[in-house]
Amino acid sequence: MAYDNSTGVVFVADCGSDDVRAVDPFTSQVVSEGTVGSCPSGLTYDYQTNDLFVANSFSNTVSILNASTLTPIRTLAVGTGPLGLSFDPGLGLVFVSNFDSANATVINGNTDRVVGSVSVGAYPGGIAFDAETGWMFVADTGAGEVSEFNASNTSDVVEVAVGSDPQGIDYDPGSGDIFVGTTSGLTALYGGNGSVRGELAFGNTSLGVADDPVTGEVFVTEVFQENVTVVNATRMAVVGTIPGGSGPYADVYDPWNNGLYVADSLSNNLLVLPASPTYPVILAESSLYAGTYWGIYLAPRIEWTNGTSVLFYLPNGTYTFFLLSNSSLNINGETYGTVQVDGTNVSVELDLWLVFWIIVREVGLPANVLWAVNFGINWYILDAGQDFLYEEANGSYPYRAEALSWGVPHVVVNQTGVIRVDGANGTRTVTFERAFWVNFTEEGLPLAVAWGVNLSGSLNTTTDAWLTFLEANSTDLPFEVEAPPGYQSTRPTGTIAVQGEGVNLTIRFSLVLLPVWINETGLTPGTFWGLDWGNTVTSSTNSSIELASPPGPLSYDLSPVPGYRPDPANGTFDVSSMNRSLAVTFSAVTYSLAFEETGLPPSTPWTISLSPLGPRGATSGSIVFEAANESYSFAVEGPANYTAHPASGQVTVNGSDASVAIHFSPVTKPVGPPASTAAGPFGLTPLEALGILGAAAAAGTGTVIAWTLRRARRPPGR
Repeated sequence: MAYDNSTGVVFVADCGSDDVRAVDPFTSQVVSEGTVGSCPSGLTYDYQTNDLFVANSFSNTVSILNASTLTPIRTLAVGTGPLGLSFDPGLGLVFVSNFDSANATVINGNTDRVVGSVSVGAYPGGIAFDAETGWMFVADTGAGEVSEFNASNTSDVVEVAVGSDPQGIDYDPGSGDIFVGTTSGLTALYGGNGSVRGELAFGNTSLGVADDPVTGEVFVTEVFQENVTVVNATRMAVVGTIPGGSGPYADVYDPWNNGLYVADSLSNNLLVLPASPTYPVILAESSLYAGTYWGIYLAPRIEWTNGTSVLFYLPNGTYTFFLLSNSSLNINGETYGTVQVDGTNVSVELDLWLVFWIIVREVGLPANVLWAVNFGINWYILDAGQDFLYEEANGSYPYRAEALSWGVPHVVVNQTGVIRVDGANGTRTVTFERAFWVNFTEEGLPLAVAWGVNLSGSLNTTTDAWLTFLEANSTDLPFEVEAPPGYQSTRPTGTIAVQGEGVNLTIRFSLVLLPVWINETGLTPGTFWGLDWGNTVTSSTNSSIELASPPGPLSYDLSPVPGYRPDPANGTFDVSSMNRSLAVTFSAVTYSLAFEETGLPPSTPWTISLSPLGPRGATSGSIVFEAANESYSFAVEGPANYTAHPASGQVTVNGSDASVAIHFSPVTKPVGPPASTAAGPFGLTPLEALGILGAAAAAGTGTVIAWTLRRARRPPGR
């Protein structure tokens, strides 16, 4: 038996009448019928080509029919006693177990030709394909084993013991395991490595094996027990039986309608047995372009549509479904999803993204040369002639291509770009050309100074003495030299011709000097000053010093000038064509010049006039000036009845604080009784004249005159 999950039709091989019938299990009507070889026994359906393959056991052939009409397409000779068939959709291969010749014939389902055979155990019967691992499993009835081999590499066959007379065999996509019916019951094999997972004894002569991938139940036909045994595949335990007519031989499970179809060999009937209730499950989308053809694979059924939803009928359980499209679909980056049924109708909204191929194709590289594409954050390395393929949804995607041909260098003409995906595949062809080295060597720069060259729009910089480019043949490649600050190139621009060989070019640099002026204010004219810049000392008595400096930072230190403080004293000046003048200010250094007084009563005011700083007063104590190095004239002013010592003078400040002591003394007043103040002879008062005359009478006239004259010469008030 075989089942077409797209139409719901069940195909039944009738060994006694040498024909095949397509039956609609719901109407119990034979849809179509086709004549094949002698005693058709095994069937498999290729949904990719819509071909039905029939193993004719007595005529040692396989008939290939159109599954829709059951009209013959081709008949192929195979081994002796062909019995079971299985289809590998990934490789498009059909495998036929030949019961009497102990081998399996391999048929290419796309060309309908025999392409090989595989030796297996004695009397091979049922055959099943593990879609997850790509392995084929053949029940060797006479050997009590299962032959296991990879469908893409049939040279290595492994035999695993499973029990007596294994016949029916089935792959369960739900658990990924293989189930084998034997004369004593059921054996489970791990799908990943084919080893025995467990065994269960029941009944007698288990011929047909089918599974429900959702519930994990396995249905085993017991031809002599007249029933179908239901096994929980996870626990390897019998969970029930279903009446199977008078001779249940083969069975197949319909997940779409949750039905079990059993071929009753003794009553010549197809039994339709319900398994469990089902519920409608709608998977709908709203983001694809109108009319986009897409589908869902929910094992083993496939539903295609160009509308917005697909419909399944499923029993309770959790299901994994896979997206199908002529291009590619994903849900948040994944190509599959899950849906859960729990006793009610289910509707699931799918946020689908239709993705397309991004293709970057190279031309121009010789054989055995590698190239690379940078896409996203990753680099992908490919062989010459190999296309870069990547799936993406609509959008714009940047790329960069590189040649990895170190021995024979190449360059990419359109090295970078953006590939646009807008409802169709995005393709970009990158062209590689033979390239040659263009070498630039510099002279004249100090070590570790950066310089560069822009060649045809590509800028390279370095601190070494050379830099290189890879360029294809060209007669006119423009270049421009990037000189470091303070330097100029003797050849700042030019063109290069590349003609079948490399090119070497020397670039010479020389210093660029700009006039710079350092201008001072604050110094006494004629004062000697200078600065240290670039290990060079320059000095002058003028107010401006001219330097010659390359563009860029100029570090300087002003030389000390006695008695002056520069601002700024040092720093860095950024020299450019617009910035070539620096102003510095000198300010005189001052010291404390104190005039200390003694002799005055407390709180007596007095004043010092210091030229050229001006007057300053105090009430006793001291008067302090801040004075630079210089000689100063001073004059003292005090109260009228005091005399200052010294009353004036000169003081010099010379690199340190200075002080001057000022002493005040009181002025002495005349002593004696009051008398007339009218002047007499010789300027004497009458009283003085009378005294003198009296004395003269006693001592003589000459003595009196002499004393009087002496008296007259004394200073007033003494």
